[in-house]
Amino acid sequence: MPRFSGPNASPASSAARLLRSFALLTAGSLVVHHLRYLLSRVHGGDGPQHAYLSVVQSIVAVLLVTAVAAAVVDVRTRRSSQRYTPRSFQYLTVRSSLALIAIYVLQETLECVFEGEPVSLAQILVHDRGWFAIVAALVIGAVIALLEHSADRLVEAAVAIRHAGTSTRERRARRHAPATRCRRLLPLNDAPSRAPPLPA
Repeated sequence: MPRFSGPNASPASSAARLLRSFALLTAGSLVVHHLRYLLSRVHGGDGPQHAYLSVVQSIVAVLLVTAVAAAVVDVRTRRSSQRYTPRSFQYLTVRSSLALIAIYVLQETLECVFEGEPVSLAQILVHDRGWFAIVAALVIGAVIALLEHSADRLVEAAVAIRHAGTSTRERRARRHAPATRCRRLLPLNDAPSRAPPLPA
């Protein structure tokens, strides 16, 4: 889970970050699936068992657009005191690669179940050069890690620029605000007294 440093951290920014990761991993899983059949030169990547991929591609497009919109909302609503705990590129690469391998294994398992074929991990990762999926997952995982790391930096920079501009405008407004001048009323006991009336 992404964490924040700073008081009163809002979960909205954490949700935007998780949505970005989910969208990139979903898109990456499609690329891994496609590269597995492309690199191994095995026919079947466009078979009837893969007809659902067209629907998944539409969902991925919606997720990516939503992730971008969530990042914009994050920049506009986050306070300057709310900052992400930095994640290393190595951590993101390992996490993304393992997630892509797990998604590929689950995907192929479900396809075999629906087709009524026997399922085994060896068949998925060894048969017909299935190990190409592992190579593709490592490469795409590194790409996703780079995109996530860069996106985090861009969001942080945008938040810093936004709050710096807001602070500058507030300082200028205070500097050019007209000074309030209070009128000093002359006390009654300090008013000039009249001369006493002359005796008749």
